[in-house]
Order: sequence, then C-alpha cells, then structure tokens
Amino acid sequence: MIAFVFVSLSASYSKQNTKDRLIKIACLPHKTYSQKSNKVKILNAIEFRSKDNDFGGLSGLLITDDMAKAIIISDRAQVLVSDIVFDEDKNNKSVSCLKNTLIRVLRGRSTNPLTGHYADSEGISFDTDRKKILVSFERYHRVVTYTPAQDKLIPGIEYEGLNTKNLPFNESYESVLVLPDKSIIAYPERHEIENEVLTGFRLMPDKKVKEKLRLRRHGGFWLTDLDQLSNGDFITLERSFTIFSGMGLQMRHIKKQDFLSGNIADGEVIFKMRSGDGVDNFEGLEVVPQKDGSYRFYILSDNNFSPLQKTLLLSLSYKPQPQ
Repeated sequence: MIAFVFVSLSASYSKQNTKDRLIKIACLPHKTYSQKSNKVKILNAIEFRSKDNDFGGLSGLLITDDMAKAIIISDRAQVLVSDIVFDEDKNNKSVSCLKNTLIRVLRGRSTNPLTGHYADSEGISFDTDRKKILVSFERYHRVVTYTPAQDKLIPGIEYEGLNTKNLPFNESYESVLVLPDKSIIAYPERHEIENEVLTGFRLMPDKKVKEKLRLRRHGGFWLTDLDQLSNGDFITLERSFTIFSGMGLQMRHIKKQDFLSGNIADGEVIFKMRSGDGVDNFEGLEVVPQKDGSYRFYILSDNNFSPLQKTLLLSLSYKPQPQ
C-alpha cells in the first residue's frame, strides 16, 4: 500500500494544474473522542473536501496575525491561501470552515513550477518579518524562502547549511520553524536514529553554523511538526502508524532550554489520540496565544490523496500550568 501511494504521488506531480486558481472546499463535522488524561481539549473537528484534483496532501499550516487567513502547504509544491470561518462562538476560536481558497504554485529559480522530486514540500514557517515564508522539502532536501511578488511566489534564499545529503529520501524535513533570534530549525522525520533519539538541525543566525538538536522518541512516534509557545517552549506534533494498531497522534510540551541545549530533550505528553478516536495522518501544527494565557492549537492532516484517509482540521485548547 505504501509503495502504491508513493508511485501514484510521484506520477501526479507532472499532471498537476500549474495556474493559480480559486477552489471550493466543503466542510463537514468530524467525530472525535478525547482521552480523559489529555491536558489539551478538543474544541472542534472538521473534515475538508473538494472536487479539485489537486486538493489534498496538506502538510503544513500557518495562520496570519489577524486570524483572518490560513496559509497551507501541500506536498505538491502548492500553497493554499484561505479565509477562515470561525465557529459562531468567536471566543472559542475554533475553525468551522475555509472559504475563498486560492491555490498558488511554488516555483524554482527559473520561475517554472516545481515538479518531480523537487516538489515534495512538507513544512512551512513565517520568517521573522512575517512577510515571507520558509518552506522545507523532502527528497531533494532543502529549505527555501518564498516572497509574494507580482501575484507569484518567487524563491529567494536557499539555506545551503541545511542541504544535508544523507537524510532519508522520503522522510526528511517534515518541519521548519524560524525562531525570534532568526535561527532556523529544520527537523527530519527520521535521521540518525540511535537509542530512540531523533536528530534535527538548528541553523544559527549567521547562517553558517549548524547545531544538532536531539529529541527522545516515545512509543513509536515520529516528529511531523513543531511550534513555540510565547515563553519559547516548544510543542511537538508526532504521528505513528502500524498495521496492527493503526494511526496515532501525540503532542509534547518541551522546555526551551532542554530542546536548544544540544542534550537529549524530552517533555510531557499533553495530548494523545489513538486509532478509533477519530485520528488521521496529522502533519501540520499552528500555535496561537490567547489573552488569558491559554493557547489555541490547530492541527491539520495529510490524506495522501487516498480515498481511505481524510483531510481534517482540529481546533484545540491548552493552558499550561504555572511552574
């Protein structure tokens, strides 16, 4: 099944529509079951559907500062820009739908749309100026800055310090995150796994020095996205899958100093879903602080363009306990 999905996706890159266009998205309620031990509360869960053949494979999520728009990366080198529709109770900040969705293609230095192994975009982050985005890629491993220009997304800086050649072909830069000090974290899904430790990279502000980051792996989960709380602590999004146990999801709260120290970091599991809880292949995470000290988490699933999977968005609430 995995091989079939891989072949199908590889073949589809050359067939995708390469023009910017508006698409329609239908939003349906999705049933989920939250474990009592979770410190994160599920506010809302919806499923996205579209008749557009390019809709799907959504792997990274951003929300603008005014909470008006969602910016979503797909693994076909496309960016979806949508207006956000919130639940009637606006205080909950739970997303009920997306509308006026524009699909924009990512291009290479030649300004031609990316195709083939160059087109497997996975992670997305705002740059520190909030005007540009950084996109991480698998297969041809790299992190690239994109700037809106003349109604196109044109590539700018490609961070040579992150072009690590020995990363797994289809399991590399699932996540990218720009920190306030302008350093960049790029985390492969699977790299240098030894004694159940996942290894990622931090490219320092001088863009020349690259440091290793290490994260303890728990219970068969792999890192798919990463974001920060207001105090600099990190929230992980992790997934697992086996034929016997199905799909699983896990989120951890990791202290900033532990994660950036270079030592093996670990953290408290604050949210978990298992097969049967309404979980799917979650890959995108956005953290939004609230005035009362709590946070809204928005997590997005990648359906792999498979009829057996769904494109889901969960709105979650989390309030860290005082230390």
